[in-house]
Amino acid sequence: MTNTLSVSTSYLGGNLRPSLVFFYDWSGSWLVQPGFDWKFWDPFAVTMRYNWIDGNYGPSIGAFKTKDSIWLEFQYLLY
Repeated sequence: MTNTLSVSTSYLGGNLRPSLVFFYDWSGSWLVQPGFDWKFWDPFAVTMRYNWIDGNYGPSIGAFKTKDSIWLEFQYLLY
């Protein structure tokens, strides 16, 4: 069984949206995912996320314990 908590808000008229997601598996593993979405100029946007996985090895989230990751995505919106 996995529990999830997600917290997010927006700033600057909705152009900056930070978020924090927390997953907890009752086998003792967990994942924390902080990140943000930023639309800094009308057709351009940036998304950043970081996955921090820790806790016990197990059949769910714990199977990826050594797979922390970060990604940065640049977007250009075509109209």
